[in-house]
Amino acid sequence: MSPDYLKKLSWQEILESLRDRCLPDPLIASAIVRLGKPFDERRINAAKKVVASYLEHPDSLIRHEAIWFLACWGKLREYRAAIIQAMKNDPDEDNRGFAANCLGVLESGTKDKDSPRALAEVVRNASEEPRVRVKAYGALLEVFYGEGASELSYPFQMGDKDLSEVNWKWLESIAP
Repeated sequence: MSPDYLKKLSWQEILESLRDRCLPDPLIASAIVRLGKPFDERRINAAKKVVASYLEHPDSLIRHEAIWFLACWGKLREYRAAIIQAMKNDPDEDNRGFAANCLGVLESGTKDKDSPRALAEVVRNASEEPRVRVKAYGALLEVFYGEGASELSYPFQMGDKDLSEVNWKWLESIAP
């Protein structure tokens, strides 16, 4: 199947193809994105379980798009635990960092207790890749301060800062 194959399918046909596992791996990531765009809350809710089933797929790009769909795009808080799991355990470093960023978007300004705790755990994890730790710190700023703190959080989330710029005292004060 060529990439043009998806253009011939309706939204419902794409959903059914993903649900039935009929698409070859090279088309799955694009199919997940097609399910989300343009944004339609009814469609997001109709597709969320199917998309969530791809969080464990062997292909890192497919997992990436599932994280994007559920957290960054769909902002589906019921998948927060799954996004935290991806942030901590995805085999791909980029996906772990992306999951941290998406958790920041998902929980922006909520000061929710579970997300800051999970993000702080990643920031403190000396065995985690520094880029992932820095992104988790940026996401933590986003969760705690909301979108108004994007000037502060964005450089961390984009990897323009490093661990030496983390405010460890603040981190300890909000997530002991």
